[in-house]
Amino acid sequence: MTTDASRTGRRQRSYLRPNAIGTPALIFFVVATVGPMGAVLAAAPLVFTESGAGAAGVYILSAALFAVFSIGYLAMNRHLGSTGGLVVYIAKGFSHRAGTAASYVALLTYLSLLCALYGGFGVFAHQTFLEVFEIDIQWQVWALGCLFLIAALAYNKVELSVRVMGVLLVLEVLVVLWLDFAIFFQGGEGGGASLSLDGLSPTSVFSGGFGLAFLFALSSFGSFEATVVYSEEAKSPRKTIPRATYGSLAVLGVFYSVTAWAVANGVGTANVQQEALANPTGLVIELARGYLGEGAVTVMNVLVVTSFFAIVAGVTNILSRYVFALGRAGILPQGLATTHGRHGGPSVASLVVSGAALLVLCVFFIAGTDPYKIYTWLLAIGTVAILCVVAATSAAAITYFYMKNRDSGESTWAKLVAPAVSAAAFVASIVLAIKNFSLLVGAAPGDALGWIWLVVPAVGILGFVVGSVRGPDGSDFSTVDELLGNDGGEQ
Repeated sequence: MTTDASRTGRRQRSYLRPNAIGTPALIFFVVATVGPMGAVLAAAPLVFTESGAGAAGVYILSAALFAVFSIGYLAMNRHLGSTGGLVVYIAKGFSHRAGTAASYVALLTYLSLLCALYGGFGVFAHQTFLEVFEIDIQWQVWALGCLFLIAALAYNKVELSVRVMGVLLVLEVLVVLWLDFAIFFQGGEGGGASLSLDGLSPTSVFSGGFGLAFLFALSSFGSFEATVVYSEEAKSPRKTIPRATYGSLAVLGVFYSVTAWAVANGVGTANVQQEALANPTGLVIELARGYLGEGAVTVMNVLVVTSFFAIVAGVTNILSRYVFALGRAGILPQGLATTHGRHGGPSVASLVVSGAALLVLCVFFIAGTDPYKIYTWLLAIGTVAILCVVAATSAAAITYFYMKNRDSGESTWAKLVAPAVSAAAFVASIVLAIKNFSLLVGAAPGDALGWIWLVVPAVGILGFVVGSVRGPDGSDFSTVDELLGNDGGEQ
């Protein structure tokens, strides 16, 4: 059983440094974690292959779904706060067993994503430095170098990571907007043609493979929920977290939809789907070469590498805070909830996260696995896992407000309608992802690789069993709220 003495011991060493992050910095951090440059060059062509010129509308709908999800999500945050983010909300809405299961799936999500990104970084860094600077260093060396540098940044105070990522984010956004404006002023189809709004029509948006296009677009908004993970470190979190969440969605939604509209016009709305199918990895690069010249292409190649670096830094910080919060709740060893004596960051958790990533990468290194396979396999697993956690969070909002906090004062829209709509939509997305999992991992129909998504429910079941065996005192999610002083009032 958890004693008062043990909880007091946790309080003495388990606070993250408060008032470290304001709204603009948090928006910068979340958007940089998503990596808009990488999303435009890697994910956007996949959306084009399924929906053609309707890609812009697909991005708008994706942002709208996450905005609807955020209504119930942020309503729970007003009453619970928590650096534990989604998993604490699931525990509060359902039970400690469900919360422990979600905790395990969340750890799988971010560790899979983190290791996938290290593989992607190694590939792009190797290619870029070979082509631009004629420096031939193997991708494994680049991946390890990135890991050790990120480990040092994550160990240091959060503002350092925010500043580094902020600079990289500004450069990414500026070069993509440069291409957008070039198309706007020079005209479509390589220049001279009239610009069209046909891609925003319902016929274009919902034609062809809308379902897969929607799934690819959703993946471009991954990690936006990270705002709540920083509740304890945010300035005036009751105001900062909602502003940063909606602000991040607005920035990403506008950026993606405008860029998709511009790219479709630049290639030609009638041809963009075929061009994306023929050359998905080079679609945007070749377009930039025609509109901006060879120098811009070099800049974009370099910024793809920095974009991956920024995403890795962001995911490391998010996962470190999840591990910290779960250690504080007793789900993981409590020593992981130790903070740095000088800057108050989750230093032990960040080192463990980097160590776990190093271990996973070394297994792939020894096995000689192709880095592209590392990226696609782990990214697909992480996508299914995070969709499960997000869907469960929406359902938990309903049960929390109607079964455990009936006098919350929240509107029916916030505690029932919005969560129900987002839960149904994300469940549909999960079904779609599983149905097309072989495509996501690049496996042939019937290949055993197409079934590796089963690791997600397996990990969830393991967490549920562990939560059941340990009982409510062994998975003490209430500790998180007590340490934060979350009684529903202003922090």
